[in-house]
Amino acid sequence: MTRPGWDEWALRLAEVVATRADCTRARVGAVLLSRDHRVLSVGYNGLPAGIPGCATAGNCPRGRLSYSEVPADSDYANCAATHAERNAIEHADPYELPGSTLYVTRPPCPGCTTLIEACGIVRVVNPPIVVEAAEECTHPWNRQSVARVEHTNRIRVWCEICGEVKFRKEQES
Repeated sequence: MTRPGWDEWALRLAEVVATRADCTRARVGAVLLSRDHRVLSVGYNGLPAGIPGCATAGNCPRGRLSYSEVPADSDYANCAATHAERNAIEHADPYELPGSTLYVTRPPCPGCTTLIEACGIVRVVNPPIVVEAAEECTHPWNRQSVARVEHTNRIRVWCEICGEVKFRKEQES
């Protein structure tokens, strides 16, 4: 028997956490690990505690719309849920956030990406993206996408093959 690596283990844990999500469109789980691989917190998407949920009570404006009206991964302005990433961050000790790693079952939305960067989380890991005939990911970032994180001097870099996200400082001109 071989032990899974930290990334594989934490992503599996995030998948289990996602089963608690109460969303009609996506079940997302997040696990936050400290620099020394301790679980700081977990989170899943859904309405705040005590408010009837999207899937269980039909209490979701976005969930009442079809995918043709509101495509997946489009503007989240009408999403009433607290996202998994935010839940995990809000339930963690803020002193433990800088340098930590967040494992999420899907890539974070732009709002969560901004929050993640602001908290000092240095690494976001998502499950590998299944790309037909994709070569095995070999980092350092042989195929990547890059986006500037607004209002910061940081760059968000993510691998198009495995989905891993990192932040780096923007090069000074």
